[in-house]
Amino acid sequence: MRSKAVTRILALLFVLCLLPFCTFAVTGCKDNGHGGSETDTDFTDVSPDGGETQDPTGGEKTGNWIDYGTTPLAPTGHSTGNFDRTKFHIGVYAFDNALGKEGAFTETMIKTLSDCRIDIITNQMCDLELADMLQKYGLNFFYLEMPRGENLPAEILNHPACYGINLRDEPNSADLPGVGQRLLEIRDLFPDKISYVNLYPIQAGRGDVGNTYEGHLADYLDNIDCDYISYDNYPFTSGSDSRKWYANLITVAELCRENDLSLWVIAQGVGDAYYGTWWGINANQMRVQAYTAMAFGTEMLSWWLWAEPVSDAPDGSTLSTLYDDWKSVNTEILGFADEFMKYRSMSTAFVGFDGAEGWDIAGIADGVPSLSVGAFVDFRSTERGKKMVVGELAPRNGDGSSALMIADGTKFNGSSTATYEATFKVADSRTVKAYQGDTVTELLPDENGVYHLTVTPYAGILLVAERK
Repeated sequence: MRSKAVTRILALLFVLCLLPFCTFAVTGCKDNGHGGSETDTDFTDVSPDGGETQDPTGGEKTGNWIDYGTTPLAPTGHSTGNFDRTKFHIGVYAFDNALGKEGAFTETMIKTLSDCRIDIITNQMCDLELADMLQKYGLNFFYLEMPRGENLPAEILNHPACYGINLRDEPNSADLPGVGQRLLEIRDLFPDKISYVNLYPIQAGRGDVGNTYEGHLADYLDNIDCDYISYDNYPFTSGSDSRKWYANLITVAELCRENDLSLWVIAQGVGDAYYGTWWGINANQMRVQAYTAMAFGTEMLSWWLWAEPVSDAPDGSTLSTLYDDWKSVNTEILGFADEFMKYRSMSTAFVGFDGAEGWDIAGIADGVPSLSVGAFVDFRSTERGKKMVVGELAPRNGDGSSALMIADGTKFNGSSTATYEATFKVADSRTVKAYQGDTVTELLPDENGVYHLTVTPYAGILLVAERK
């Protein structure tokens, strides 16, 4: 009996000794979370295989070199003509009657859109006069093919402001073979234009009886020869919520990573009036959508939709208070978007969503108390209940830098007023910078080598650790 007890104690001690070197997987997100304290972390080696790796640029070996390789700034499967895939795009998904009926576009309306930092109008019929006006103010459009199968106007499709054709919105799986065939026909006619297909959200069946959302995405990949996946989800409507929002991001972002596709997201920019009630929406609700989507790697964000709640007059001559929210959020995003686009998404973790705090990801992902990934070690909030959606980003040019895209996710509903602190270490000597809006702050460690980052309510922060 005594020998068995001694054996069990020795085995337990052995396991406890190994714990600091273990990582915990985040379900559905491919991340590594580290739940130990600062003192039990090995700062000399966080390379993927546990051993030192060689700096491919020819520098000295470092214990934490993550050789992500190099990837172009955009997928290269198809020509994208004048659509700059190195740029972060902000669009508005607009129905023709929401932007002024029967050609009621005015120069005031177009200037208002441009001032709001919008650069793409999707789902829009267009003539040459409107195309010229959009070009004048730096706006572009996806031409709406309506009716489907029409003879597309070459003078519109070849206009410098035209990025491509809005081919289909929310097709069901039965539609996809026909949509894919039409896409190839259009590509033959206009090889430098994008055919834009947008998918329905995870909570909508759209007539796909007996099919799962994963099955619908597989049907999309089988039939649609594109190098992106676009979908919409409106979490502040009666048909959705934060869990569906996160489940959609997890599912589609993972598929994009596996297949080297770009992620494009259409988010909610107005309240629920179009579903029979008016819940309204505010800037923080827009921020939590935008920055969590960026934490999952979206490269284009479009808002649904430009309508009376944003512009009180159909011609854009008067604006509502929501317009100021749109402009503020879009301006924040574009303040660091160029730096963000130097990186690509590798994984996403829900930091601080562990235990009872993970109610809004229950059943779809596992939260972690802290995260060690890339050059960052033990990234965590200093307060229980303060939660962050954190994306691991890899440099596209292989320069050895490491980055995190951080989105405050403490309260998804937009009501949080709490500012808190995140702390972390880096695995070797690096220059650490935080990008928020158009502000860049260099962070310095304290006497213990710990970095301190202030996280304001609904902040989106790009954290970069550059090699010295």
